[in-house]
Amino acid sequence: MRHFHSSVGKHNIHEPLTPTPECPEGIFQRDILDRHRLAERILNRLTEEDCPYALGIYGGWGTGKTSLLNLMKQLNERAPGGIPNSVCMVAIDA
Repeated sequence: MRHFHSSVGKHNIHEPLTPTPECPEGIFQRDILDRHRLAERILNRLTEEDCPYALGIYGGWGTGKTSLLNLMKQLNERAPGGIPNSVCMVAIDA
């Protein structure tokens, strides 16, 4: 297992990024692979007028799908001014 140290402690890159109720913003501190950049790009694309109405995220086990969705959810909820973005996120885990 690969572990990395950051300002908030030791992190395993194989553990999904999930927000905690006491500190939902902590998810960004634990994002040592900078996946939030991809999450931001996807959210920005979803708000464009010519974007399709649905987006699928596919990948094998352990590729970071759950972490990406959790980052997108947190970014979507922390819009400037406290107003939620217009992206409606629904996660379906078949």
